[in-house]
Amino acid sequence: MKNLLMPVICAVVFLLVGIITGTAFTGSITDIENASEIKDDATLLSAEEVSEYPAETVDYDYLFVPNIVSDLWYGDTEAVWQILEMQKSGLLKNTVNAGTVSKKINEALMELGSFSRYYDYESELCIEVDGKKYGAYVEEGAPPIGGGKGYSEIFTTGDYVVRTLAELTDALSKAQSGEVVFIEGNAAIDITTLVIQGKYLELKEGVTLASNRGHTYEDGTVSTGGKIYSTSMANRALYAYDNSRVTGLIFAGGDPNQHLEHHYRAFSAPNAPGHSYYYSLTSVATDGIHVVGNNVTVDNCEIAGFGDAGVNLYIGVKNAVVKYCYIHHNQANGLGYGVCHWDDAESVIEYNLFNYNRHSIAATGAPTTGYIARFNIEMGSSLSHCFDIHGGADRKDGTNIAGTYCEMYNNTFLADTNPYWLRGVPEKYQNFYGNVCINPYTSYNVGKLVGKNVNIYDNIFGIKTKTVKK
Repeated sequence: MKNLLMPVICAVVFLLVGIITGTAFTGSITDIENASEIKDDATLLSAEEVSEYPAETVDYDYLFVPNIVSDLWYGDTEAVWQILEMQKSGLLKNTVNAGTVSKKINEALMELGSFSRYYDYESELCIEVDGKKYGAYVEEGAPPIGGGKGYSEIFTTGDYVVRTLAELTDALSKAQSGEVVFIEGNAAIDITTLVIQGKYLELKEGVTLASNRGHTYEDGTVSTGGKIYSTSMANRALYAYDNSRVTGLIFAGGDPNQHLEHHYRAFSAPNAPGHSYYYSLTSVATDGIHVVGNNVTVDNCEIAGFGDAGVNLYIGVKNAVVKYCYIHHNQANGLGYGVCHWDDAESVIEYNLFNYNRHSIAATGAPTTGYIARFNIEMGSSLSHCFDIHGGADRKDGTNIAGTYCEMYNNTFLADTNPYWLRGVPEKYQNFYGNVCINPYTSYNVGKLVGKNVNIYDNIFGIKTKTVKK
């Protein structure tokens, strides 16, 4: 019912916005504690850098709130419908004024978009104390956190321009290192026929797969980017090899749900059957972008609805970058990661919006695994702690190692759950500093924040009191 209501609700929202403002809305609106077994072998390749198609610089006009560029809305559409019905009735009877209706429209948009606390604390995402900035921020003139409208590296064409699955698979098979496969901004490509056959899209070494998320058209509308989606509940959407780039796209999985009862039946109920039962629900093992090469960049994308991970960095992946993305609703209990690191994987994760993931960033924690997480915003809803690195007890490898390093700074955590959980001992260090956490320090499970080789210092705990804990 809710999915069927979505297009109607959006249309009603846009109509009411136009009535009140006189303007048009310009944008569309894992852990069993280890990731599931991979049965294929990944070969890491080397390639030339992608260089030929530089992104254009784009000037942007005003965009009606919300300014998050999204095409995947998972809010309670029945609640939204009721809000809008009441406002429509009030308008027809002249019993409400424009200010009231405008407020209720924003309320409906916030619910529909599942934006949690993001707009409630928009002015406090970064807090300055004694001349120092805490939490996530961008410098003046830089692209917005989460990408989209205002992003500075937007592609509008490529060596291959496609809008259907047949055109896309053909272009990906032909594209060579340094070339760009561009998916038109209004295209929605259903890859279900591939997924149900156990197949997936392949982005070869050095190739860029792009669309135009955030681009403003001549009529003032803003593109949410071309969409790659599947209604099937199994497999992965895309494999990315060395030096490839994925930018400006939407990746939509078929399952944004938490599956709390399924996890309980699998592991906690009397005579629980365990992993075999858990994985009988195949949607929990779905991935969006499966990175198997070095030097891969994922930027300015919206990624949601994958039970296992939105971005999965496979064994040995180095120099991965995930930046300026909106990654949300990847939250099947037991798995459910925004970005997941396999053994020996390393990355930089920066300037992203995270929401409704079980863990937005996770790692198996095997030796030489590590990541830098900076300038990210947890928008307010997280099924469990936001960031983590597993320890040896999770892997059952006889060690207590929780990765080699982890650097977490200038992030903003609006969720009530722990900002991170130390699950072992880092080989070198785990540093957590310059961050903003919504609640006081003692409201978190402090035992999960401290330990050997951990440095946690100079953070704000308590967004309202702006309490700096040195």
